[in-house]
Amino acid sequence: MYLWSIKNLKNDLISNLLTENYKFFYFFIFVLLFTLFSEIGVFLPSESNIIDKVQSIVSICIVIIGLVIAYRVNGGNTGKDFLTRAISLYVVLSIRFIAFTLVAIASYSLFLWAISLIIPNQYMGDVANGVTVVFMPLFEILFYWRFIIHIRDVRKGELKT
Repeated sequence: MYLWSIKNLKNDLISNLLTENYKFFYFFIFVLLFTLFSEIGVFLPSESNIIDKVQSIVSICIVIIGLVIAYRVNGGNTGKDFLTRAISLYVVLSIRFIAFTLVAIASYSLFLWAISLIIPNQYMGDVANGVTVVFMPLFEILFYWRFIIHIRDVRKGELKT
């Protein structure tokens, strides 16, 4: 695996020498770096609190565990086309989850509005944070659970939805 030598990487790509293991590691590093840079903001001097930091660490762990399980479900180093399968399934599943998230946010907003009629305003921030802390990791776990199922289905040649 090359992290600095572009010439050697290009040679391996031209010669079709990258193993599934190396392809996975490149994809893994790509997604991990994207995730880390997305989550790093809560650790910089800002208004983030310990809940934000814990949620960020949990999110990073979910990504790592989800990708490793998906890779293994695909067959690991002896699996076929993990990168092709992972990227294409990840994109389509992400689009679906964006739509799902928009519906969830609308429902969540309606829920908070209804709760605000019962709970005094000074406690609404705590309620909103509590719901977010619970549901964000659940959405991420749901995403990777579906991702792993779709990887498995493709590996087995099944067209389940």
